[in-house]
Amino acid sequence: MDIGRSHNPYTNISGSIIDVSSSPFILTFDQLLTNSQSIKQREIDDLAKLGPFVNPSLSTLQPAFLRWATVGFPALYPILTISISQPPVCSDSVTRGLYDYISYLIGADLGAKTLLFNDKFDGMNISYSISGSTLTFYVRKS
Repeated sequence: MDIGRSHNPYTNISGSIIDVSSSPFILTFDQLLTNSQSIKQREIDDLAKLGPFVNPSLSTLQPAFLRWATVGFPALYPILTISISQPPVCSDSVTRGLYDYISYLIGADLGAKTLLFNDKFDGMNISYSISGSTLTFYVRKS
């Protein structure tokens, strides 16, 4: 039965649609290699975006804290917002939600790591939220 298409699109492991009508193969080694390298690069990029959280420094975070002070220390003030481009399947072939994906990238549970992050700030409490593909850290006075 003709449904008006001359080819069959499939989704590869990185989530991209590929056209396999010109090839007798479901997957070639070159496609697999390209897809796995693409996924690994996304993970490397996402981990780099998490840098201010994983390896916090005063020079990186001070501007956000100064803005918080300037506006009068409101509760739950966003000090760090990170957009993550999570792949559909991680490089270890596991499908994860965003919380688990971030935990996988940083090599520790996100909640536990946030407690350690919080310990670096005296007189303040740090919390976080996840909305869609965005991780946001908030500060409030203790």
